[in-house]
This record gives sequence, C-alpha cells and structure tokens, in this order.
Amino acid sequence: MGTTVAVCPVMNRRGDSPAELHAGSLSYRCSDEQLREAISERLMQADDIDSSAVTVRVLGGRVVLEGTVPDLHMKHAIEHLADAAPGAQDVENRIRIGGAGAG
Repeated sequence: MGTTVAVCPVMNRRGDSPAELHAGSLSYRCSDEQLREAISERLMQADDIDSSAVTVRVLGGRVVLEGTVPDLHMKHAIEHLADAAPGAQDVENRIRIGGAGAG
C-alpha cells in the first residue's frame, strides 16, 4: 500500500496544522521556500509576536530561527509556531533575548 503525498497545507490562524496532518497514511512535503513563507506569514499575522528582527531560513525541512526578541515568552512562541508548521523536520532556535539598547 502506497503513501499519499500532498502539497504543503496551510496552517490555521493559531499556527496549528490542520487535523488531516495527523493521519498516519498521509505524508506532507513542502519545498523549503514554501515552508519559509508559511512560517514568515504566520509570524507577521501573530498579534502577540514581534518578529521584525527575526529571520527564518529553511534547508531540507530544517528551520533555523535567528534574530532578537524582547522576551523569553516570544522566543518560545516563535519556536512553537515554526515547529507546528507542516513540513518542519527540526527547528533550531538561535533567537536571542534583548530589548532596545541591549547589546
């Protein structure tokens, strides 16, 4: 029995994957660019996240987050959002905590 492969599905507004993603017989594959765009779009839509100083890179389904955010909560929220993206194989969170004037 073969595996059904679908193109990268869109995340809902909270950043969660659609319920269909959890079905064991389905396999979702996104191009790195599709995955990067999906994560970046969700970051821009999230009201409680300031990702203006964050960059998202994807290589082979591996997401790398870099930049600076004002607090630890935001750092973890960004990582959670990226990890929930369909097609993300791993997330490396290199985001640092720092406010205005930090450094």
